[in-house]
Amino acid sequence: MNLFYLDEDLDKCAQYHVDKHVVKMIVEYAQLLSTAHRMLDGIEYTDYSKNNRKIKRYRLENPNADKVIYKACHYNHPSAVWVRENKLHYQWLYRLFKKEISLPVSIAFFIFDSVGL
Repeated sequence: MNLFYLDEDLDKCAQYHVDKHVVKMIVEYAQLLSTAHRMLDGIEYTDYSKNNRKIKRYRLENPNADKVIYKACHYNHPSAVWVRENKLHYQWLYRLFKKEISLPVSIAFFIFDSVGL
């Protein structure tokens, strides 16, 4: 659950991510944004994990959003705390996320990564 602040300029920050980072960071940024949504906008409840341990979860009122948005994770990780600390932090990460998903990522990266090369 990392944030890579590689430049003050958001376009450059996104461009400076290498192919491997882009793929990984899109998922991590989505998890961080989802966790913020669930913790700030959701209703907390207690559930059980696959190991039958009690676990804190957050349900969104909109059932469609609840099905699509990642479950909250790593609540106390510094990056997760930072994202939900204030609106500007959330907006910065959201804008970076949007730029990341629009970057052209090398097809070769996907091919080689999928076969473990």
